[in-house]
Amino acid sequence: MIDLSLALTEHTPVFPGDPRPRLRRVAEISRGDPLTVTRLELDCHVGTHVDCPAHFLAEGASLDAYGPGYFCGPARVLDLRDVPAGAQISAARIQAALGGRALAPGLHLLIATQNAARLVAGDFSKLVTLSPEAAEILAQARPRSVGFDHYSLDAADDLELRAHRVLAAAGVPTLVALDLSGVEDCAGEWVLLTSPLPLRGVEAAPVRALLCRPGALLELC
Repeated sequence: MIDLSLALTEHTPVFPGDPRPRLRRVAEISRGDPLTVTRLELDCHVGTHVDCPAHFLAEGASLDAYGPGYFCGPARVLDLRDVPAGAQISAARIQAALGGRALAPGLHLLIATQNAARLVAGDFSKLVTLSPEAAEILAQARPRSVGFDHYSLDAADDLELRAHRVLAAAGVPTLVALDLSGVEDCAGEWVLLTSPLPLRGVEAAPVRALLCRPGALLELC
């Protein structure tokens, strides 16, 4: 079982300008309180989280549109770790990674790049990003969701967030800030187990994301 989630602490890497998580101990047994109590202040877009289409489009679906099991199911990890740092993933590269095969219904697509080490370090320089044309190929494949190993699919200078908007327009939610560094061999079948916080009427939510092989899941059951 591989945990793809960033740990939530006051040092969690965040998108530039976003507030870091704040954990404050408001009661503690060692101070004479009857219970230990911690208060958490957390932006919906901090740490590993799901961005729903409503984050990018006024008429896009919010988290309410997705049932509790929506983000759990068979997954495929596209190994694009050979794409150079700072480069955009092209449509041709995505097509090659998909191998010209139609996706099975309900499949989650995770994109593994060189970004993983930068994500954990809070480094936003020379990120691998997704071209809008590559996003079109992904949207046409109709995955259940698309996962990425940093905060944004788009290049820093793309203020229109075109790759994100292409997927949002196709109704595809994105799982971002996934720590895929623990996935050594991307090939083969995977199962994604992701549970967003049950927030209502929101465009995003923190998630706990786990990845395992189908056999490992059967052993747990």
